[in-house]
Amino acid sequence: MTEAICDRMDLSALDEATEQLLHGLKGSPTDLAKLVMRLAPRRRTVVPISVAAIARWNKDDPDSWERVRAWLTTRGVQHASVA
Repeated sequence: MTEAICDRMDLSALDEATEQLLHGLKGSPTDLAKLVMRLAPRRRTVVPISVAAIARWNKDDPDSWERVRAWLTTRGVQHASVA
């Protein structure tokens, strides 16, 4: 699923760090690539993320979740856990 999403997006419009992150997420069993692609073109300071999604990402692919968290941090985006 992640590969199909990345294939549909024009990666040339993204910065190098985002392109590398999406490329690294291609093998992830999560929907983290969808989150990155939704946030990449937007300038937000806070993004709400459900507690259930965070728990699932921590269980299914904690390394990818950590890379996405680091990417959010470098962009100055905080994630607010919501129920």
